[in-house]
Amino acid sequence: MTRRKNVSRSSRSIAGTALIGLGLFILFENLVGAVDALRHLLSANGLEGAGVLLAIVFAVARFIQACAADHEQFLGSLLQHLFVSFWPLLLVRFGTLLSRRS
Repeated sequence: MTRRKNVSRSSRSIAGTALIGLGLFILFENLVGAVDALRHLLSANGLEGAGVLLAIVFAVARFIQACAADHEQFLGSLLQHLFVSFWPLLLVRFGTLLSRRS
């Protein structure tokens, strides 16, 4: 009985660790893609040497324009992009729950 319980805990721990690793890997790849897209956007607009502050002001201005144009569609699109970008965190959370020892 004790051996079966230990095997079950070990299997859950291995599965949890695998889910955590997969989730972090996918999240890292999404982050690298976002940083690369931001770098491309800044260099395409001539803001490469202007610094981070100017890029933030530019992004906020675009955000305000998008909100003012169509608030409901923008909010739906924003929520969809957030879910698509951060779904690997669900894998990390589930893997953490699996690997937690009781």
